[in-house]
Amino acid sequence: MEELAGFGAIVYTCSRNQKELNERLQEWGAKGYKVYGSTCDKASRTEREELIKNVSSTFDGKLNLLVSTNSHP
Repeated sequence: MEELAGFGAIVYTCSRNQKELNERLQEWGAKGYKVYGSTCDKASRTEREELIKNVSSTFDGKLNLLVSTNSHP
C-alpha cells in the first residue's frame, strides 16, 4: 500500500482497528501520501457494503485497482 502511494496513487485502506488505522493514516499523510480510510470488518456484509459506498464516494465511482489482504496467519 505504501509503495503504491509512494508512486502517486490515491489509496483507500480499511482496518478493523480504528486506532491502528488512524496511526497509519497520520503516518502516511505526514509523508505526503494521498491516503483515505475507514474501519471495516470484511466478515460483515453490512460493513463491506458501507466500505464500497465510502470507496465509491471517495473516488467518484472510479476505482482502478483493488487489493485485499488478510493479516491473519
